[in-house]
Amino acid sequence: LGVFLLISIILFSSLAIASEVVLTGTSVVSPFNVTNASNGPSGGVPVLALKIWDTSSSTLDSFIVSVGNLTDSFSGDGDLASLSAGSTSGLQLYKDSNSNGIYESGTDGRLTYSISDWSAITNHMQNVTFSGISGLTLPSTVPSTANVFVVIKTAATPSSEAQFNVSILKGAVKSSGNATGTTNSTDVSSGKINIDTENPDLSSQGTITLINDTDRDGYVDQVVMFFSENINDYIISVTGF
Repeated sequence: LGVFLLISIILFSSLAIASEVVLTGTSVVSPFNVTNASNGPSGGVPVLALKIWDTSSSTLDSFIVSVGNLTDSFSGDGDLASLSAGSTSGLQLYKDSNSNGIYESGTDGRLTYSISDWSAITNHMQNVTFSGISGLTLPSTVPSTANVFVVIKTAATPSSEAQFNVSILKGAVKSSGNATGTTNSTDVSSGKINIDTENPDLSSQGTITLINDTDRDGYVDQVVMFFSENINDYIISVTGF
């Protein structure tokens, strides 16, 4: 589920030259699925991992997150959880508290901010503004790992198979040292995110199981089971052997 986009922000401070913010990024995993809230991770799902810095060591001030509906069945205010400044919100901003570049629920701290309601849908996209952000002084040079995460939570009953993405557009990130926002940059977007409300199962595949004795010593060495869809093998727990 991890999607990691690197956002590089440079703020040049000068008495003679206006500050400039540069935003770049690349999607490295696409597509991926998120489950409904009752089955998903309690700490939410990180969809963007960002590197943000400011040569004048300013603080992160405001942030606009854009959510695009890739299918008509998706809407931000219907398929993501209700917006708030707390841990139940459908969109959240976290800082990397232990500087390891990985979002960890319960370890990384949620930033303090005010959050707007969803904007009207324009060109299949809705915006949410995080303002008055506190709790993060930006480093003066590019950090070695991501220092800000955008995290989502779905509603309890989202639209199954609805698809969307999460983007940071030009001019969307501002600091206390640069109120203009990102310039001379490209938009950065997650890959396609698919809402999957059905858990993988074996029944639809006819419970196909292969039992192998690979070294022919009379003991089972391998059991192969086929699920109805792709799964993350690290969440599978096998007992009784």
